[in-house]
Amino acid sequence: MRNLKVLQHSYKSLYAAYNISNFLSEDYLQQLTNKTIELSNQDSMNKTTGVKANMTKYDELLQHEEYRNLFSSVLEYLTMFLRLRDPVSSQKYRHTIFDAWGMQHFKGDYTLNHNHGHASWSMVFYLRVPT
Repeated sequence: MRNLKVLQHSYKSLYAAYNISNFLSEDYLQQLTNKTIELSNQDSMNKTTGVKANMTKYDELLQHEEYRNLFSSVLEYLTMFLRLRDPVSSQKYRHTIFDAWGMQHFKGDYTLNHNHGHASWSMVFYLRVPT
């Protein structure tokens, strides 16, 4: 069952935060988790970015079929978010995902505060969160 929580929203603002949970099947989520762990077991970026943890190259996930359903869902939600910002518009949206990477944090690893440059939208998808 899909569960959308709007954490912050204003049709006057460019900035909004959305929290979506339970939008992937457990089997598919496990498949993504396993593949991301496999791809991020080595640090392809050698901690040269703001991510001081094991990280794939920026476009790595785009190279793997396993992530296609995730990307499709992300674009579906992005369109919905844009419609929430302008519900009377009849604008057609065409989006492209040009970067998608995975990372894996181990004890002592961290991510520095940063932004994503000229990207209009960015997303974080947590596969595993320590309890």
